[in-house]
Amino acid sequence: MDTKNVPCEDFEGVSDIFIRSYVDDDDKKDTDTHFRCSDGAASFNWRLMFNVKSPRQNPLMLVLQAWDFDLFKSNDYICEWTLDLDEIFKNVRLTQQQVILNKSYYDAFLKKKMPHGTTLEFREDDSFLLTTYKDGKPIKCRMDLRIMPLDVSAKREVGKGRENPNMEPYLPPPVGRISFSLNPFKMLA
Repeated sequence: MDTKNVPCEDFEGVSDIFIRSYVDDDDKKDTDTHFRCSDGAASFNWRLMFNVKSPRQNPLMLVLQAWDFDLFKSNDYICEWTLDLDEIFKNVRLTQQQVILNKSYYDAFLKKKMPHGTTLEFREDDSFLLTTYKDGKPIKCRMDLRIMPLDVSAKREVGKGRENPNMEPYLPPPVGRISFSLNPFKMLA
């Protein structure tokens, strides 16, 4: 997961960005924090996993929110992306197979069933970009989405975040981060 064009919220012209995600309000999960992001391109490579019951009364919406982490005051909300998951969950229930939201799946099945106004930009690596707007400017979040039945997920154990087992997909350490050190010359570099 990474972002593009996230506005800088701190007075120094940077943001300490993390993403909060949820399907149910009582099960919110956060990525790690990309500290001192100055160009709006925060990188996470963080696996967020949710146990979701389906079918259900309320619509299945994945919510991703960008926040600016603040140590001495409350975190600042930046923006939000939403993705309707109802049709994907119907397909998973029907087939009892994993669904990876990639371009071929989207074009063959999901595109005509998505709510009006939802557009996804696909990459070659099965990831896609969600777009939202703030002050008329596009803000993008790139992610990979995999939905599977509970019995399939039990056979494919993966770690949270970047913990082991780190596979399906492998999540390398994020790029563009400052590395903290007690060596002041390394920090300045």
